[in-house]
Amino acid sequence: MMNALLDIKQLSIGYDKAVVAVNINFQMMPGEVVAVLGLNGAGKSTLLRTLAGLQPSLSGQISINGSAIKSLTANLLARQRSIVLSGRQHVVGELKVRELFEMTNSIRKNENKNETSKSNVLNIIETMHLNELYNRKLSTLSDGEFQRAMIARALVQQTPLVLMDEPTAHLDVIRTMETFKFIQSLTEKFGVGVVFTTHDIEKALHIAHRCIVLDKQSKVQSGTPEELITQKVITSVFSGDAVHFNTDSRRFEYSNQ
Repeated sequence: MMNALLDIKQLSIGYDKAVVAVNINFQMMPGEVVAVLGLNGAGKSTLLRTLAGLQPSLSGQISINGSAIKSLTANLLARQRSIVLSGRQHVVGELKVRELFEMTNSIRKNENKNETSKSNVLNIIETMHLNELYNRKLSTLSDGEFQRAMIARALVQQTPLVLMDEPTAHLDVIRTMETFKFIQSLTEKFGVGVVFTTHDIEKALHIAHRCIVLDKQSKVQSGTPEELITQKVITSVFSGDAVHFNTDSRRFEYSNQ
């Protein structure tokens, strides 16, 4: 039987005086795409940061490939998961796309890990449509171009798990569609598992193998998109007075007045 890539047991997340979600139990298998869904303030980014080891959990355990992340050094954790944050707060100076990849490869070499081969790097560049951007400075890229470069950097890091926080934030509709297509293709082309947060429920339900849904009452539910739709979890969490999720069309619609 295949071992879980990500194993979450009795996890509670949040802060000392603000519990965000409790009793999260979830297993993710290698090569799966998992969407983390919830309204504003439900704790999507908090969960992702906790899974990445950037924020301590309140209780419970998170394991990647059988190793509890609390027991891993920073270097060992960096071998198991890579992170794509939203926004540009982690741009360093006048770094070029090419230099970003070279720096990631250099870190891998210094940590006694195999460098990503040139052919694999070229494959990543081709897949993420970065050929024309390879020698551009990160500061000159559009939001969509920058996001593709950050996803590519995570792939160069060669971790089995890639975590993405709002990968389509601030993107126009075309770049949003492209980014979701990229995410969907990553498991097949590179064999990685992907966990991503998003507000785009319809597209997430289309590409994800399974979803984790958080509501504002600290309740967490998970399942396949089909299960969450037919059990009306999506309708319950994401419908309001003016808008509801139609389980037949699988789209959000204005409610009849």
